[in-house]
Amino acid sequence: LLQADALAPAPAAGSPWKVLVADDEADVHAVLRLALQEVVIEGRGLQLLDAFSADQAKEILAASPDIALILLDVVMESERAGLDLVRHIRDELANRTVQIVLITGQPGYAPQREVISQYEIDGYRLKSELHGNQIFSQVHTAIRTYRLMREQEQLQHDLQLKLRQLDEAVGALRESQANFIRAQSVAHVGSWNYELASDEMHLSAETCRIFGLPEGTVGSSRACLARVCVEDRAALEAAWQRFLLLGGSFEHEHRILVGSAVRHVRHRADLSFSADGKPLRSLGTTQDITERKQAEAELRRSNAELEQFSYAISHDLRQPLRMIASYLQLLGTSLAGELNDEQSSYFGFAIDGAKRLDRMLVALL
Repeated sequence: LLQADALAPAPAAGSPWKVLVADDEADVHAVLRLALQEVVIEGRGLQLLDAFSADQAKEILAASPDIALILLDVVMESERAGLDLVRHIRDELANRTVQIVLITGQPGYAPQREVISQYEIDGYRLKSELHGNQIFSQVHTAIRTYRLMREQEQLQHDLQLKLRQLDEAVGALRESQANFIRAQSVAHVGSWNYELASDEMHLSAETCRIFGLPEGTVGSSRACLARVCVEDRAALEAAWQRFLLLGGSFEHEHRILVGSAVRHVRHRADLSFSADGKPLRSLGTTQDITERKQAEAELRRSNAELEQFSYAISHDLRQPLRMIASYLQLLGTSLAGELNDEQSSYFGFAIDGAKRLDRMLVALL
């Protein structure tokens, strides 16, 4: 395929076809102008450009890369000037679309069969043939060939551009997919797509990991249910049937058995319906919440231990507090006649403090 920046500019629609006449004889230029001045090909006339040497032709080619046809003399400033110019055009300029027709008055310098077999040219004419139908037919065929090659070149260029854009889009999609897979792995959240009619469940890589399945596994409702702990199956099936019947959103937690390990998972899903309201497929996520469940269980265990500890401490503290309060009351009663008002109030403060502390311990139980 051609590089995107190597495509020569196409001539503007309706502009004349450019034809370069490269010959060191002015008479040849005059004859060709006379023969081609009225020629119209596919609604477009001809614009003749004149070069009287190979070097001059190179300058014109550099300035006008959209030349359609070159009528090229073999012998100009040297015996092989025309043939060397062909090499320059095809090899150095890498121009394969311009049509080159050799014209010569001395066929011995460039025998037709030898030239056509060794050089990439598109026609061969003697200068004695540069008139009437012969040159018209040659030019007409060459211009049409150039137009077809330009169209093919443009198609190749467009195809290369589309392929490059497709490669970029595929690369971006793969990167996005890789990021999505990494995000699922970090969050322990997998996705799945369940086709109800075929009972096929397409699982993401993370969903396969959660269920302990090989990546790329296509599951089914029965296969997935088989991994659910027996005690949780009935509740899961009932919740799923309600979801299919009533629609809305599906959300359910249960346990699965992966080898000898028990995992806790949480499902969320939505339904897609057909035009007549029948459920077609379900798109959902599965989250591994085993660590969360283990943390919750550990928290419950810690709370239970704390409650037991608090109960034991409270019980151990209440008994001496009750004894202190009782002895204070007995002491206050036995010394009632001997205490002044200030001393009696101190006894009252001590007894009230012991009772308040006892009530606080009761509240902790």
